[in-house]
Amino acid sequence: MDTLSANYRRLEDATATPINYAPAATRFAYVYSYVAAHADYVRQVLEMADEHIDDLLLRQQYPLVSCIGGGPGSEMLGTLQYVLNHHNRQTQSLMFYLCDKEGAWADAWSEIGRHLGTLINVTSTVQPIDVLLPHTYRDQRKFLKADLFVSSYFFSEVARFGAQTDAFWDDIGQNAKAGAKFVVLDNDSPGFVAFIRAAMQRAGFRKLEEKGVSMWPRSSEQMSDLKEYLDRFGRSPRLKAKLWYGVFEKV
Repeated sequence: MDTLSANYRRLEDATATPINYAPAATRFAYVYSYVAAHADYVRQVLEMADEHIDDLLLRQQYPLVSCIGGGPGSEMLGTLQYVLNHHNRQTQSLMFYLCDKEGAWADAWSEIGRHLGTLINVTSTVQPIDVLLPHTYRDQRKFLKADLFVSSYFFSEVARFGAQTDAFWDDIGQNAKAGAKFVVLDNDSPGFVAFIRAAMQRAGFRKLEEKGVSMWPRSSEQMSDLKEYLDRFGRSPRLKAKLWYGVFEKV
């Protein structure tokens, strides 16, 4: 947990070593510290952007959602919370592509549909994709046909690589379908926001909405559920953030 915190403070440092999420302890530390809050932030952003995304998520039966940098699961859980909160939804099933460099995240989310019972049919698959290495995604095409792309705190992890990510945004631009939406939330830093805007423009997405906000998880997210770990580690999960979000549409 301490190592992750230190690494996130150095995201704008081009010389910093990329974070390795392969060790199980690192993945546990991330899930414990960040996933609940980040998932709730995703849900809140989707609620603020509902006029742009409801036709995609709630008014068709089989939406496809691609989560870019989504291995940790925040985007999937937040989107699920949003959909399940709408009882008038037409959604019968959701398909999630969790696109992430670290394939080991599949251990965490491969059976989430089973835990939801009959609430909604959910299928998720982790696609090992490294945005710096085109050969890792050239033969993986289905995630590009998403109705909705969602990304939570991913752009800030790759912003320091700059033009090395261009081929990935070009690939999305050439293959994403017209009308697809891309929802991004990340650190409210001028450098990161500029990188996101440039990446979206390169991928052929026009801006629909953007805003910097301070955000807290809703009261329904109970920290007491983690009491065993609170007592053991003496460290609380993330509770608040100053973040920026943007909603974009493929033209």
